[in-house]
Amino acid sequence: MRHVRGVVILLLLVALMLPAASASTQDVDMGLRRAFAAFIKAKELRFDVVPDIYPGGYARISVYARAADLGGLLVDEAWFRL
Repeated sequence: MRHVRGVVILLLLVALMLPAASASTQDVDMGLRRAFAAFIKAKELRFDVVPDIYPGGYARISVYARAADLGGLLVDEAWFRL
């Protein structure tokens, strides 16, 4: 019984953390979109980010753009890894 109670508490904690995690992911996505909008105009723009150990920092940022205009250079697909 004690084991079941521990699992239920753990599941509740994870469920409570999910909305906060998705909100911060959306904030990161919007911030990166603003930063890259100056030189990437694309029909589809996706980001994969790995946060760093300090707040606001990134260990890695991967950007995928489809049907992109890169300052006059039209490309079908582009990938950037920063």
